[in-house]
Amino acid sequence: MNQYVKIIFLVIFLIGLISLFLLNFRVEGFTSENGEWSYNTKIDFINLQQTINPGIVFDTNIIQDQVSENDAKYFLKHSKWNWSEETQQKYLDAVLKNQYIRNIPQDSLNHAMSIYNEPAILEVLFIQSKGMLTGKNVVHHSNEDTYRFNSGLQP
Repeated sequence: MNQYVKIIFLVIFLIGLISLFLLNFRVEGFTSENGEWSYNTKIDFINLQQTINPGIVFDTNIIQDQVSENDAKYFLKHSKWNWSEETQQKYLDAVLKNQYIRNIPQDSLNHAMSIYNEPAILEVLFIQSKGMLTGKNVVHHSNEDTYRFNSGLQP
């Protein structure tokens, strides 16, 4: 009888331990104000990006902190991010000012819109404009910069 009591307590203890682990399991970090995308949206996004931008790694954890699931669904429907007219014009101005790379500005815009969401491209344009104005490389350390560098989005 004593042996059965020990087994019952062991089973209860293990069930309790597993329950505590499952209830407390969460990803460290901050919660996005945009909310987390559904599993299907994440999978569809990755699949589409692998088709139109092979070789570029996209981290949906970072991207969903920048844009909402509705923005991602827009991307899935149109194969490009929804940028405001102002952001598009800022990008085209930056392309036209680039003295090292000459290409068709509208082609460059379409390609960039297939990679960068609006908050990401605005940060890139801001960083580049500070570097252009001062003539110096701007060192800006953030998770987004690390992501762009590691993913191949930033040389």
